Amino acid sequence: MPRGHWDWGVNPGPVILAPEFSGAELAMRLGAIPSIDRLGEVIVADSFEHGLATYSTQALGTGGSVTLSAARSRSGRYSALLTAGSAGFLTASISRALSFQGLGRHGFEFAFALASLYQQLRIEIERYTGTQQHLWAVRIDENTDTIQVLQSDGTYATVATIITPLIDSRVFHSAKLVVDLGTRSYVRFRLAAATYDLTAYSAQVSNNTSQPLFRNRLVLLGRAGFNDQMYTDDWIHTHQEP
Repeated sequence: MPRGHWDWGVNPGPVILAPEFSGAELAMRLGAIPSIDRLGEVIVADSFEHGLATYSTQALGTGGSVTLSAARSRSGRYSALLTAGSAGFLTASISRALSFQGLGRHGFEFAFALASLYQQLRIEIERYTGTQQHLWAVRIDENTDTIQVLQSDGTYATVATIITPLIDSRVFHSAKLVVDLGTRSYVRFRLAAATYDLTAYSAQVSNNTSQPLFRNRLVLLGRAGFNDQMYTDDWIHTHQEP
């Protein structure tokens, strides 16, 4: 009987060097919409290949608009181009409503490319229950170089000071907001490689009898006297987020 092994000859088990299988990684390799986060289960993923028919848009102010564009895209052929008004409310927004997918943690991921200077980019997740509106919002403030979060009292708190994203319409940045619908709290916000813990903050709650729905929205606030522009692409909504 061979000697020199545990239990007189029982060979040690094999060591597996291959990486653990990742279905998310496989999906990306096979041509799915690129995701920086790859956490949670995807409910909806869209890169504007079918236009703006499933989106709601609003542009307020002189020269404001939201249009489908083939000039820039992160994946596929198209993106949505937001042009903020140059006078008045100075905003352009795009949103997508979804059927309610249950409580728990939900995520809204998207890509954006800045074609000009701007004031703020606001990322929102809304839930209407039939009696209340629950609103989560994070904004990137170009004027102060900060990330700010909407608090339950309706005011914004500064989360971090950052180097604001590069202004170049050819360069798409990625961001993702994750919230907990059950506890009405924030979870985290990711911008490029940096992730910010938002668990200390809660959604703003107000009375509202609108029909129940769930919605993601981007709002671009431009500068007076300019029609500031931003492209957005690759919207991904997830649930069962960690």
